[in-house]
Amino acid sequence: MSALRDEVSMKVAFSNGMINKLCKSFFYSHGKEQPCIQVGKALEDFVFWLAYNDEEIAKCASRLLKAYGPQLGISDLHNAKRLLLGFCSEAFNRIDADFLSLNPDKICVDDIITQVHRKNLSEMFKCYILSRIKSCPYIYNLGCAGLDGKLELRENLFLYGPGLGVELLSDIKDKTDIKVPVDFYDDEYMRHKPIGKYFRQSKSCLVVAYASSEDKAVKMFDSLFGALCLAVDNPFAINRVAVNNLVESFGVGKYHESEFRVNIPSVYNLNITDSALAILTKILSSPDKRMLSALSFIAHGWRDDKRERFLNQFIALDAMYGTNNGNKNSIIGGVCRDAAKIIDIDSKIGIIYELRCKFVHGDISSLSDNDSYRKFIDSYGVDPIVSLFEILKECVLNYNGTYKTPKDAGKADRSICVPAELLPAVERMIAEYSGVKKTN
Repeated sequence: MSALRDEVSMKVAFSNGMINKLCKSFFYSHGKEQPCIQVGKALEDFVFWLAYNDEEIAKCASRLLKAYGPQLGISDLHNAKRLLLGFCSEAFNRIDADFLSLNPDKICVDDIITQVHRKNLSEMFKCYILSRIKSCPYIYNLGCAGLDGKLELRENLFLYGPGLGVELLSDIKDKTDIKVPVDFYDDEYMRHKPIGKYFRQSKSCLVVAYASSEDKAVKMFDSLFGALCLAVDNPFAINRVAVNNLVESFGVGKYHESEFRVNIPSVYNLNITDSALAILTKILSSPDKRMLSALSFIAHGWRDDKRERFLNQFIALDAMYGTNNGNKNSIIGGVCRDAAKIIDIDSKIGIIYELRCKFVHGDISSLSDNDSYRKFIDSYGVDPIVSLFEILKECVLNYNGTYKTPKDAGKADRSICVPAELLPAVERMIAEYSGVKKTN
């Protein structure tokens, strides 16, 4: 019971400290060029603006990231600042502090709030943060994908085939306690949204991620898109049809949508067959951080642009095998180990690595400008960009972690010739060097 009290008091202390720092960071707005927040909603409230010290808000955001970043699903300063500024905009509008009394002399919000205000703000902050730690369903309409039934790809990431709308709403209720009305899609506004189209169309499929933030859900989507790129047939048979770029979510009594960079193109035949499902399950069943990073880069490279495709796919290999020291040996060694079934893999990845270096370092403006590119095609009868994707797929499917360069066996067996009369002295020196005491 004492541990529980300590945990609660820690949260209260954190909340109180954050409110004190935030209130000292907002000031009377002089109307000059300075960062501000709007307090109050247009047409509903009295609207005014408060200036803030960007450096102090950044410090508060840093504290928030350290304490709750992973639970909130945010890892960058920008989103943490946006979260805090959003809270202050809402919270200052809900307390009865005399903000109109702010002036150049009485300039800081901390000067005008009472202890009651502080307590209320602290409680509001706790609720604001904890409500965002709870998982919500984030939904993406994948369109027609030839999928039947429901599949759990990894923890909190699901695929729903056509006709499973009622089951989806039941799952949302079970996992999050969020009750979405069964007839929500009858609303004229919702009928034309991607989620509404899923309920009304007989072929579309959904990706559903349960996450504490949209950023975290989008990362989960990217891991799936990267795996899909490796799993489906002819992934680069890309057409020009626009793709859905909305991520939708349900909260308690509310629906939300926002645009995001969707890293899946419109392909002529996105068909999730049984063999594709087997590949998806294998890749996503228990990926480590390196693999998740690699899948994200693969998704970012799922483009018609060969330049972007080549760079992102090679970065994916770097994410899987790269090290701070001996990066080339680590990548080539890892590829040769995990893609050993590919004929001439050592030569192929060596040329591709050379192409990547020359391209990235500005020695060539395009891959086809280099002799190595033409040499690769002459030797193997395939474009190195196509070959890189085949190598990458083989590496992902057979990934055995980072590659450790084997020690040189010759160095371990080195011997020296020493005159007999010097042998005791040499042995003593070796023993002292290695920290081992010789015993008589």
